Amino acid sequence: MCTEINGKQLKSSFWLDFSIAEYFGSKAILNYYYRAMQDWGTDVSYAKELVLVLNHKIAQYYEKMPLFAELYYDLWEKADEQCREYFSEPGREASLEEYFRFLD
Repeated sequence: MCTEINGKQLKSSFWLDFSIAEYFGSKAILNYYYRAMQDWGTDVSYAKELVLVLNHKIAQYYEKMPLFAELYYDLWEKADEQCREYFSEPGREASLEEYFRFLD
């Protein structure tokens, strides 16, 4: 299954997985986020997709479910910060550049 966001073809299932978690509430969203970050947070290909999906989930729920939008905003902020820190470590500069190019 492929998802496309802003013309970018995603290879992950993050969008679908978060959508499924939403049916089970905030705790399920948090659990999936922490699992995804643990499994994929150090792989730039997946980390950039995770941050993009979180950002778009904010927009999806901004008006109709503000609590989900707030949760996704907090998770997006946390994931973006962790990725920026991790990929700016020595030897990972190319990954940081790829991260910024993808999210620009």
